[in-house]
Amino acid sequence: KCKTQTNDKSRVGAYIRDIHQLLIRTKRYYFEHIPREANNLAHMLAKEALKKNEEVYLIGRVSKYAELLKEEEQMGEQRR
Repeated sequence: KCKTQTNDKSRVGAYIRDIHQLLIRTKRYYFEHIPREANNLAHMLAKEALKKNEEVYLIGRVSKYAELLKEEEQMGEQRR
């Protein structure tokens, strides 16, 4: 969606417009698709925020939910 200049009317449209404004001032940039499997934590955090219908800003910290996911993942690795 960031690669096109069409007006996006989806739920992320405001973010797309913000990105387009930032790109006007940036000389070098590229977009790269990251598969969900490669960024599983970000996907799970987004799903949790949508489920709770809340906005989360992770500036200088991680959410409690992310800490729980990390602990669960580490426990799973130790069992292997």
